[in-house]
Parts: sequence; structure tokens; C-alpha cells
Amino acid sequence: MGAFDFIGATSRLGYAHDNGLVKQVLYRLYLAEKLKEPFRKGTRRPDAALLAAREAEQLEAAEGPNSSLNLNVKILVIGLRGTGKTQLIRSLLAMGSSSSSSSAASLPLDAFSGGTKRVEVSQGQVLGVTLTLIDTPGLTASAAGAAANAAVLRKLRKAFQQHEPDLVLYVDRFDQPSRAGGEVPVLQAVTNACGPHIWLNTIVALTHAGAMPPASGQGHMSWDAYSQQRSQLLQLIIRSASGDARLMNPIAFAESHPGCRRNAQGQAVIPSGMAWQQHMLVLIMSAKLLADAEAALQMTPDASGTGKGGAAGAGLDAASMRQLMGRPDGPPVRYLMTQLTGFNQPLTYPDHGGVLELRNAKHRLRSLKGWRDRKELSRQIRFRLLQMQQMNRRQQRTSDLLCKATRAGGKMQLAQPRTATRVRPSVQPPVGHRYRALEPGAGWIVRPHIEPHGMDNADNVEGFMAEKAGVARSSSSSSGSGSGSSADQLLRGLPYRISSSASASKEQLLVQARGELSVYHDLPGLATTTLSADVQTSGAAGPASPDMLMVLRLDSQRRGFPIGANNPCVGLMVARLAQECRPHQGPVATGVRLQDCLRLTAPGGAPVELDVALGKLFCRPGLEPDDAWGANAEMRTDARQLLGSKYSTPLSLSGSVMGHRGETMGALSAAMQASCMVCNQMCVEFSLRWLHVENLHLRCC
Repeated sequence: MGAFDFIGATSRLGYAHDNGLVKQVLYRLYLAEKLKEPFRKGTRRPDAALLAAREAEQLEAAEGPNSSLNLNVKILVIGLRGTGKTQLIRSLLAMGSSSSSSSAASLPLDAFSGGTKRVEVSQGQVLGVTLTLIDTPGLTASAAGAAANAAVLRKLRKAFQQHEPDLVLYVDRFDQPSRAGGEVPVLQAVTNACGPHIWLNTIVALTHAGAMPPASGQGHMSWDAYSQQRSQLLQLIIRSASGDARLMNPIAFAESHPGCRRNAQGQAVIPSGMAWQQHMLVLIMSAKLLADAEAALQMTPDASGTGKGGAAGAGLDAASMRQLMGRPDGPPVRYLMTQLTGFNQPLTYPDHGGVLELRNAKHRLRSLKGWRDRKELSRQIRFRLLQMQQMNRRQQRTSDLLCKATRAGGKMQLAQPRTATRVRPSVQPPVGHRYRALEPGAGWIVRPHIEPHGMDNADNVEGFMAEKAGVARSSSSSSGSGSGSSADQLLRGLPYRISSSASASKEQLLVQARGELSVYHDLPGLATTTLSADVQTSGAAGPASPDMLMVLRLDSQRRGFPIGANNPCVGLMVARLAQECRPHQGPVATGVRLQDCLRLTAPGGAPVELDVALGKLFCRPGLEPDDAWGANAEMRTDARQLLGSKYSTPLSLSGSVMGHRGETMGALSAAMQASCMVCNQMCVEFSLRWLHVENLHLRCC
């Protein structure tokens, strides 16, 4: 498409070469030419618009006013349902007498015949310009049409990839704006389906422009004021949906009603007096010309010296492309450092207190010498084991009955949840409450992940979460049989927990899984070892496979060493960032940790719990190391005597510090819960990052 073709088409539409819009397009084309050949020797040349106008006049005189121009524009028409997309296409194709569908296009559509159900392609010539208009089914702005929108978006994406349109024409109504930005979720879904670049070459068409502006409290607005307000609002919505605040899509007005206002030449006009069909065609050809100029600027020479079109950065290698796109070459060191310095405790049995009591009793049984004492203690152990077995069978029978009643369609009335009167203070934000639902006491528990504002699925379910906790048989107890085997499983079993979650949308795929197992080496449960494995994906969008982070941890704890109030722990961590989900490829990070839990007594008699964790992470993703270190500490006590209160006043203090790449980061936080005369309970939480207040929270209940 050349400049003289553009001037020839605009002159047929009644726009001279000195028109402001035409001159602006030609000036941008001239700038693109200068950028393409910046070192060309400068000479005195006449005006570019004047030269193109002379060439267009010569071509018009040689071939005639109705000759076909070298202009082919392919347009994808999208929009909401009932905005008049099909009628707009017919009105544009009915302008030229040489249009192949002139007779059919001139007929108005029946408003009660239904909307477009499938993608339809219409082609025709309008004043020498070949227009290919691709009509698509309409979208629904309401949340109830999410399923229908998903089917329409699949068709729209297929048409966008198959036809590769030059421009996109987004159609909306001038007289019926959606309330509270109702188009935003729909346009965001279009962005996710076709990509943000769909809005770069998009023209917005507002149909029913001949309607009277809506009335307000002060009467009817003028058409010019309302049109400007409507245009600005729609541009803001498109910027919000596309994520690009720099977009400035051109606005065109349309009135396709057969009885609309017309000027002396018989052209359909809008209330401002402008011939909307001619103006829309000029905008379409201007956008086409500028898009071709931008594509020409992106042409880069290949090794043979010939021009080859492609996206910017197509010749970069994989490492440079990852650096350009912000993709990390190594594992997330700071995230791993946070996990390494976190406090870790071994898993517990379902009835942990009772199980440890029995294990301690069996340990004492070995040291008893009198046969009467051994016999009495053995009888108590057997009796307690029998009670635990009966309780387990009762819970299993209740769970089975609940499953059978659920399959049969029965319902159970839920009891009202009890309100906790005393909440343990914590530096973490308060946890929200989910809706109560019946869940089995054992086995797998599956919960849906519901996104209230999701547009990908009709039921707003974007994924599922599954978890299971139980006690596995150990190697020593699996060889037994009968009641002895059940007793050994209760006392020597290995508690475990498995959890996984998966959620998928059009822009990301998130998969997380965690498995954890604790081994109690002795009967009193003083020495434990915890094994854990974590797998999670990065959720990167696009055709490429996302990265996967795999973390293996081993923690060994010895309670009461070297003193009874001390619980030291030593741990190891191995992490790998599997690029493109390939477990055998990717950088590896290793870490060591030390953790200690002290149980002390303050001078006033208040118990003090102090947890300290130190960690060092070693990582070498490239030629230079990427190590980090960190520490975490938390203290919990009762500040009743310190404040002189007669009520319990739990106090929690915590702090953390981390060093990475020459930067040292730290944070302090505190939480306290007290009772006063104004309210029953008051909880104050605040956190500091070095010397700056990061968060302050006050909760009264």
C-alpha cells in the first residue's frame, strides 16, 4: 500500500491531500521512511503530500475514477452481542456500486432474527478498495454468559490465527454504555485469548450514534459532550483490559439505520454533520498504512543480506532471550532462603498425646524389674491400646455411614461453629474463614478452587486442592498380623501428609505438590527425622513449558539435648530449578540449617519460648556464586506481670535478617493480645522493616 494509493482512495471519499488527518498520516509515513534510511544524502525535495497527490492524480486520469486501487484491507469485527456488527459490515460494503454484495448489503437486518452464530467472511470493493470483513459472534457482558463467552472466544482466537487480519474493529453501542465497567472482564478475556497485541491496531466503532444522549439530573447532554465522554471512558476500559496505559485507539461513529439523517449528497451523517462511512473508511486505510510502515521498520537483514521479517529479538539466543524477558537463570534464592530459615516441627499422630503416653509406658516397661509392676503396666498398656483401636473403628464406621448417606442423597444439619474467645497472637495476618462443609475424617479431601470473578469457566472453578494425612505402616510393624499389628501401627507408624493443588487459566498454569513424612526413632519420641519434597511450577504463560522448582528437605531433631529444655535440629536442603519442566536440567542450590527451640522460665515465673533458625544457601547458576545467608528468631511469652494485668496477655516478638548479593535485609514484628475495659480483647500487631514502619494493625473483639 503506497502513499499515492492512500491519497487516491481518500480523494474518492472527499478528503483532499491537505486534510489534517491525511497530512498527519503522510507525515508519519515520511518519518518512517527517514528511519528506514537515516544516512541517505539529503536534498531539497518538494512536499511529500504534494508529490503523492500529483502521482494519484496522474493514476486517476490514466485508469479512470472507478479503477481498482492496490488497497487490500482485512478486518476482524468483534464486540458485544446486539451492538450491530453485522449491520455495520453491510453498511460499509453497500457504499461501493461495484461491491459484490451490494444488493444484499443494502437490506437492513431483522432485529428479531437472532445474532451471528458462527464466523462469516464478507468481501467486496468500496471505491476501488478491497475490504475483507470477518464477522464473529457477539460476546456477553454478564457473568451468566461465561460459558457462551468461552465458546465464542475459541472461535475468535481461531479466526484471528487463521485469517491474520490487518486491523481489528471493536464495536460497541453509543447509546447504551455498560454500568460500572461491565466490558472489562470480557475485554480481558479477549486479551487472554488473542494476546495484548490485538489492541495495537484496533479501531473502536460506536454504533447507534444518531440516538439522543441519555438524560441526567440536569437534562440532556449535548451530543458533542456526551460523545467525548463516551470515547474517553471506552479508551480507559481498553487500556485497563489490555494492560497498556499508552494505548490511544481511534474512535469512529456509525449509524446504520435506513432512516438516519442524510446530507445533500445522500450520505448518512451523524448529529455532528460528519459522513460517518467515509470517515470510518479513511480511519481504516490510515491504520492499514501505518501498520504496514511499522512492519517495514521491523524488517531486519539476515546473514545473506536480504530482508527478513520477524519480531524484534528473533536472533537472540535462549540465554539472552531469558535475560531480556526477565526470566531468571537460577533458582529463586531469596524464596529458598525464607523456606530454609522457617521453623519446622515433625508431624504428629492423630492422637499424639495418647500415642506418646503409650510409647513412654512401653519404654518404662523395659526398665521395670518386678514382675508385678511389669504385669500391671502391661495390662494398662493393653487396655489403652484396646480403647484406641475401638475409637479408630468407631470413627471409620461413622465415616463409612456418612459416605453411604451422601451417595444416597441424604443431608446432615451442620452445627453452628463455636467462636474462639482467645486467639493466639501472631505476626501473620488473620486467616479468613471458609464456608463450612462436611469432610471425611480420613482419606483424601478434595476442595475446589473458586475464583469469584473468573471468566474462563461457567462455574468459576479454576482448579482443585487435594490433601491426605494419616499414619503409614513401618517396616517393623508390617510383618505382624492381627491385633498386634494394629497396635504396632498405632505406636510405630509413620505420620505423613500429602497435599497438592492445580489451577489453570488462559494465562497461567499453577501446579503445587508437597509430601512430608516423619520418623520417630525411639519409643519416647525424642529423636525424629522429617523428610519433605516440594514441587511447584512457575505458571509462565505462553506456548513454552513453564519452569518447575523441586525442593528436597531433611531435618533431624533431638529433644532434650544437651539439656531438657533444649530441642536442637539440623537440616539439609537441595533445590533445582528444572527449566521447561525437565528434572535433569537446571541449576542446583544446596543449603544447611540449624534450628533450636528453648523453653525457659522468666524471673516472674512466666514461660518463655524462644525459636532460632540459621541458614546458609549455596548456589552457582553461572560463573559467579549466588550465595545467601539468613536468620530468623521468634519469642513468645506472657506479659501479664510486665504490664501489671490480672488477665493473660500473650506477647510475640519476631525478627529476621537476610544477606544476598551484597544487600542486607531485615524485619521486626510484634503482636500482643490484652483485655481492657472497652472491649473484651484487643490485639495489636505491627511490623518494621529496618527503621521504616511497614504495617500496623489493630483488632478489637
